[in-house]
Amino acid sequence: MKQKNEWASKLGFIMATAGAAIGLGNLWKFPYLMGRNGGFPFLIAYLFFIVILGVPVMITEMSLGRKTRHDPVRAYADIAPHAGITGVFGVLAAFLILSYYSVIGGWVVKYLLAYLTGQGSSASADGYFTGYITGTAEPLIFMIAFLLVVAVIIYRGVNHGIESFSKVLMPLLLLMVVGISAFSLTIHATDESGVTRTGLEGFWIYVIPSFEGLTVKGFFTVLLDAM
Repeated sequence: MKQKNEWASKLGFIMATAGAAIGLGNLWKFPYLMGRNGGFPFLIAYLFFIVILGVPVMITEMSLGRKTRHDPVRAYADIAPHAGITGVFGVLAAFLILSYYSVIGGWVVKYLLAYLTGQGSSASADGYFTGYITGTAEPLIFMIAFLLVVAVIIYRGVNHGIESFSKVLMPLLLLMVVGISAFSLTIHATDESGVTRTGLEGFWIYVIPSFEGLTVKGFFTVLLDAM
């Protein structure tokens, strides 16, 4: 049982940590916030908060776990008798996050099944997503299916579950991100003013510094969204 709940390799630990740190927002919401906040200024603010908030918190959590070898609640309680409540809030936050991650995970399973069964064109049509999420039984079925897969992985433990799956899924995620990024450069779309834009134009917005039109209010909005 002890071996089941320990990391077998540094690579497995790194892959699992990367999977937890990247988060759904970085893949799903990040491009939207970049576009809404002028591109490059938001990227700078985002990287700034990673350095001053994300990295220190990650190092603190990893150091605390390595030092105490306990779960989040007991680990904080080891520091001070009344600090265990901090770990409780951490577990509660993870539980609340799971409440909507499981729903989105069900969406992913639904679309994956649609594409694997040759219904990709239908799944891309207008109204398909709305029709799915407004259904009664289908969203629940796919959400439960997603949760069952996650439960099996967790039940198998750290070594044979989380670590083993992370070693496979994280490289696949990297390949998908690279593929999607390359494909996005070929996309042509028409904006609200009727002007056709290309994916390559969006890429230059990411990497070319431009603070044109950035007001004081807009500056704080960028900071808030990035944080």
